[in-house]
Amino acid sequence: MSQEFSYPDYAPQLQDSFETSDLDSLTVQPAFAGTIYFVPGIGQAAAVLTGGFIIAGGLYLAGSWLYDSVNSYLTAETADQYISNNRKGTIRREFPTEYLDKTLNEIEKDAKSGNAAAKKAKKTTDRWPF
Repeated sequence: MSQEFSYPDYAPQLQDSFETSDLDSLTVQPAFAGTIYFVPGIGQAAAVLTGGFIIAGGLYLAGSWLYDSVNSYLTAETADQYISNNRKGTIRREFPTEYLDKTLNEIEKDAKSGNAAAKKAKKTTDRWPF
């Protein structure tokens, strides 16, 4: 005993189901992004890859900082050259002009001896890349 329906009989139900499915798809999709970590086998690989990307990014930043530090020490570049090569030009607004022609090592020695302008110069050319 099959029952036949015409389109107008169940049209409101169809419309309701479309609206509900559209809303469900919007709320369910973000949940899938985090669930990949809970799938056996795949989740472990995803966790390892995520950790690898984080470690690689940290190593890249540390390596860049180390390269900049060693390179500026070995080449004895002046603060003006260091700022031109490694920093934004807006740092010159804050940087003491009397130290532009001195090397970073000379600035560091002066800062350790207590010179306020040298401390400011050292702080503004902080070698960490952030």
